[in-house]
Amino acid sequence: MTQIIEPVKITQLAMGDQKIIESTYRLSKYVLSYQIDRGILLFNVLTGELIALEEKEIDISNIKENNKSLYFYLINRWFLFPDCYNEVILSEQVKETMRLVMKSLPKKAITDFTVFPTTDCNARCFYCFEKNRQPITMSEKTANDVADYIIKVSKSNKIKINWFGGEPVYNYKVIDTICHKLKNYNIDYSSMMVSNGYLFNEELVLKAKDLWNLNYIQITIDGTEKIYNNIKAYIDKTFENPFSHVLDNIELLLKNQIYVRIRMNMDKYNRNDLYDLVNILITRFGCYDNFGVYSHLLFEDTTKEMKQRDDKTRHKLIDDYLALEDYIIKKNISLPYSIDGRLRYRQCMADNDSATTILPDGHLGKCEHYTDKCFWGSIYEDQIDYTMIEKFIKLKNKGEQCKNCSLYPACMELESCPSALTRCDEFDKKLRFYNVERCVRGSYENFVKNKEN
Repeated sequence: MTQIIEPVKITQLAMGDQKIIESTYRLSKYVLSYQIDRGILLFNVLTGELIALEEKEIDISNIKENNKSLYFYLINRWFLFPDCYNEVILSEQVKETMRLVMKSLPKKAITDFTVFPTTDCNARCFYCFEKNRQPITMSEKTANDVADYIIKVSKSNKIKINWFGGEPVYNYKVIDTICHKLKNYNIDYSSMMVSNGYLFNEELVLKAKDLWNLNYIQITIDGTEKIYNNIKAYIDKTFENPFSHVLDNIELLLKNQIYVRIRMNMDKYNRNDLYDLVNILITRFGCYDNFGVYSHLLFEDTTKEMKQRDDKTRHKLIDDYLALEDYIIKKNISLPYSIDGRLRYRQCMADNDSATTILPDGHLGKCEHYTDKCFWGSIYEDQIDYTMIEKFIKLKNKGEQCKNCSLYPACMELESCPSALTRCDEFDKKLRFYNVERCVRGSYENFVKNKEN
């Protein structure tokens, strides 16, 4: 047996080791198994631990007689359960214990900031979640105040900034202002960005690298030239072919060692065209190690513009999405995936005390999808709306049908989350199990690669 990923520390503290009793034991319903070349992987969804068993070890039914040390390990680490044990109750107790422990810990400094230089944009994508909202743009004065706020609340810790929008480069001067002040105060910071990539040029790319400390950027491309140019509908007509121009900018970013992640939004109108796009991206950028591609089902997030698809259409799209993801993986340009144990007690920035959004007018929020309401405070006030913070921490109640699902311990959705599932049938589960499997296999592949090195 080889341990690939240790159990989540807070889970291990909450559960301890399982005591061995006189009973017949079985594999937990929360343990997923995956075949590998010389054995199997066992991933414990409840604890986050991942182990690899060799071929001679995988007969769990006779393990007590054949390998007592492994048998005791699997019991101690909650891979095996007595036949009479109720894992659902244990899972709920562990979840609640972890969240209570996290809540009782001293409040950490805020170190993760999602900053909106503007909610305005130079593109007019039909699916934008900020469509029909009044755009707000940050002033130079507010940018200075934002930098002061970040310096104050981060308490000399290293910080991460996600530049979001709108299109953040549409108001890049306030990014300059914030970063200049952080540098002047010797703040250790790095940043990432979600952008359409259109407004970059050589000067801005160098600035992004040297001043913004930009390590990572996500750029959305929804199709090949004709489809992309129609969807984006850029208001700036400087470039005759925006698709070609954005590809040139991506290359500039890659050559400056900035990791570029391409997001491809899939819907009925472009699902076939995205295969051609993948091939274009491979030809142009396949030689770069700092490049990755993934797809996303459009309108599966609950936004104001969400279209409630009928099940037949939705199921077809899920199958199309999985086929496209398999194609991306085979072409060797998929994102690096691995197990993230933090999701067992925390969902996202919304229930993370160390994270906040900063809107262009200085309002503070808990989710990047809420740009016009649901603020918990302001950079200009010490007053905190704890009721709003609690609103974003509250978990969505799961139905009885969820409790026998193998992913139940890791399935945590916040009640206020705009991306919370409205449905979860066999196709939704297939999608979730697919994502877990590639994270498990990604962790194993990283382990093997590191061992070889």
